[in-house]
Amino acid sequence: LKVLVPGECPPSKVLSSTVGLSFWGGVDANSAVVVEKNHPLEGEVLSGKVVCLPSGRGSCTASQVILELVLNGRGPTALILKETDELIALGFVVAEELFGVINTPVLVLDDHDTWQAVTNADTVAVQLDGSLTIQTGSEKIVFNCV
Repeated sequence: LKVLVPGECPPSKVLSSTVGLSFWGGVDANSAVVVEKNHPLEGEVLSGKVVCLPSGRGSCTASQVILELVLNGRGPTALILKETDELIALGFVVAEELFGVINTPVLVLDDHDTWQAVTNADTVAVQLDGSLTIQTGSEKIVFNCV
């Protein structure tokens, strides 16, 4: 577990995909709806959810779309990636540093078992140290950031 952007979020519904997402042209920054044609998340709303993606996809303008989502109050509550993507994380950092928006946690989970647990969970909460509380049905598991 690696913390790219520290932050915390309350238990939130998980929205996950096995396919990377192009934020530039793939997400409407005003509505937070995934508009990328034929993407598994097409039509889904990112706001208010813990979004789990293997990676971003595409250009460096992803950070601009992330920034717009956050400034529009439509950002996800957390972003969990399987691969490090500093360009996506940058949008959240700029929102906090320049506009004072409380940081949205961005984490990288490269452990397969933890990734599976998170992406199959009903809800996930993120603590400031990067620890995760994963709820699936009545089962609750805590993964500590080491």
